[in-house]
Amino acid sequence: MISNAFMLNQCWRLANQAGMRRFAASLANPGDVQRRHLLELVRRNRQSAFGQRCNFSHITAAEDYRTSVPLQTWSDIAPWVERIRGGETAVLTTDPVTRLVPTGGSSGGAKLIPWTRGLGREFSAAIAPWMGDLHARYPEIRHGPAYWSISPLAEIQDDSAIPIGFDDDSAYLGAALSGLVRPLFAAPSALRFITDVETFRYATLRCLLARQELRLISVWHPSFLHLLLDASLQHRNELLNDLANGGMSRTLPAAVKRAIEPWMKPAPRRAAALEQVDWNDIRNLWPHLAVVSCWEDGAAALPAAALQRRIGTVPLQPKGLLATEAAISIPWRGRYVAIPTGSVFEFITPAGASRWIDELETGQTYEVAVTNAGGLWRYRLGDQVRVDSFIDRTPCLSFLGRSGVVSDLVGEKLEESFVAQCFSKVLTSASFALLAPNGDGSDGYTVFSDIPLGPTECSCLDAHLATNPTWKSARRLGQLAPLRSQLVGTHASAVWLTHRRGTCLGAIKPAVLDADRSWSARFAEHIP
Repeated sequence: MISNAFMLNQCWRLANQAGMRRFAASLANPGDVQRRHLLELVRRNRQSAFGQRCNFSHITAAEDYRTSVPLQTWSDIAPWVERIRGGETAVLTTDPVTRLVPTGGSSGGAKLIPWTRGLGREFSAAIAPWMGDLHARYPEIRHGPAYWSISPLAEIQDDSAIPIGFDDDSAYLGAALSGLVRPLFAAPSALRFITDVETFRYATLRCLLARQELRLISVWHPSFLHLLLDASLQHRNELLNDLANGGMSRTLPAAVKRAIEPWMKPAPRRAAALEQVDWNDIRNLWPHLAVVSCWEDGAAALPAAALQRRIGTVPLQPKGLLATEAAISIPWRGRYVAIPTGSVFEFITPAGASRWIDELETGQTYEVAVTNAGGLWRYRLGDQVRVDSFIDRTPCLSFLGRSGVVSDLVGEKLEESFVAQCFSKVLTSASFALLAPNGDGSDGYTVFSDIPLGPTECSCLDAHLATNPTWKSARRLGQLAPLRSQLVGTHASAVWLTHRRGTCLGAIKPAVLDADRSWSARFAEHIP
């Protein structure tokens, strides 16, 4: 018998076919596709305040655009966004801004990214081929619901003339298809309005455990799922009782309680079955789970590897590079290819030169700058990528880390991507690792890890860090003390997420380097 989930998934898959074909065709000529879209964006936004400031009316070629518009950072964009937030129109785009979407960063606080219908179309141009490839590679997902952690725990700000965040997470996956997508959610997106982290995790588990047929779990940082599974073990008996009797024993905001009521029906047979199995095995919780999707590159490599060990035979699919500002790369045919049909990208070389998507070289490292239909013009994301290969003429990318994250006590100038590479060579069994300056104010660094590190491991990591000549010189001269280590245990990810600046817990970007000296005290405070 064909299930409703199968029919809805089939409809969604078929609705994505046209976008998937456009994407596949664009791989042979990505530069032309990108430059045509760029000039169309410039043409449509000539009358915006930003367009008039940068003389969009005189731009007739892609190179004119580079000349007229300087590369932008958040400090350049923020005043324009404040004007939008205050209710002014036609600021960065002539298209109306329908939402301001919160995002964080590896440094700095929350940012609000303008969302327009055009930006939604750019994301749909990425979602369509990604979903098509996902359905082709894991066809079992068509037979059941999926859990999408897209924008949990967003803080709602009521002092803006423009709504903050999405009304519903289905809009991220394609507003035009939200009627198809929303019934496939294994947990309602209203859960993100639960501001207490423990209650949010509990409510999420209460919904998910009722769905034996769950097929797909999609999260951002792998530690998000680690902590969710930890919470399932901690609250096992309470969850079983709620599942058997219906409802939920935790206090919820009234609006959330109403929204999740359909998920709260009694399921005594499901509860009885779960009571007989070991919850440490994810297959016992969701026997039909076909794939887990999460970040795996850069600083997420260690926790992703730990998550793969935890979920056993369930495949883990890396996401590629998806940011609130733009979708940069997606999984496609087993690789992670840039998206010519979405936002427009420039790739900045270490020397500062800008390259279009069809001007890149294998093995080279670049920083990504994006121009999107929401009004980010030549905006430096701070994400560093390496070109690994090509599909046709389109580059396949690995995310290395955040180029803007630098710690510099005595001139060593550590960058996150470099630290992540060093960790991947030494801390292969760790699921959490962070390098930060010593908490006592001395010139040196502490490695915070959920596995014990002895002198041998610290010495080995020091040797890898010494491939950075400024680190090597500082250590040789005694400007930097030998590495320290601090065992932080299984609570580390929770402490990190609790203290991390930003508004969306599930979308906080992973980090292995932080210049803050307070981490030693923060972790010590949370030792059970």
